[in-house]
Amino acid sequence: MHGKSVEHFLGAEHCRFRRTRKLTITYAVGGAGAQKEIGGRIARSIRSHILDGTLRLHLVAGTRPEVRDYFLSVKEDVAPASQDLQVFFSDTLPAYLEGFNALLRETDVLWTKPSELSFYSGLGLPIIMTPTLGSQEKFNRRWLLEIQAGMRQDPPDYTDQWFFDALSNGRLAEMAWSGFLKARKFGTQKILHVLREGKMPADTSPVIR
Repeated sequence: MHGKSVEHFLGAEHCRFRRTRKLTITYAVGGAGAQKEIGGRIARSIRSHILDGTLRLHLVAGTRPEVRDYFLSVKEDVAPASQDLQVFFSDTLPAYLEGFNALLRETDVLWTKPSELSFYSGLGLPIIMTPTLGSQEKFNRRWLLEIQAGMRQDPPDYTDQWFFDALSNGRLAEMAWSGFLKARKFGTQKILHVLREGKMPADTSPVIR
């Protein structure tokens, strides 16, 4: 849908469209393990798509053993032998962060509460938002909606219906492209530049700002 625009901003030499890669959803719960049951409801709703090999689902438990155990029970119930339903867990925070970043390289849609993960929209990941937990997440949700990079989840028990509507009508593609164009990506580098130079560079390209 946005191939020509992507080539314009990134340059054709940097674009390799992998049209045959399996569509992948990553569901990530909060640090305290809140809303883990939503992951189970998603998995059960899209079970047929997991089993027929048309969709991959990652359930991210972070560093919480009780969430890992719950997700493993979901996998055992939904698709115990399938490699397209995976549970991601790490014992330590550094290992989790490294593994999670690697996981996102093969993620097409990020489903999570609008926490700090909201800012991954800048990488071109559409965000499906669970209900907010806390004031800061309400502001993140408003920001995602304003830049059209995220959507509120519809009932997880009917993911197999509304998710594929959003995919086929281009809504997820619109969210991905809007997030890439409008969300900032180089915050850390900009802060360092201000500390060194005393001012913020006025970049206009969505690729480097």
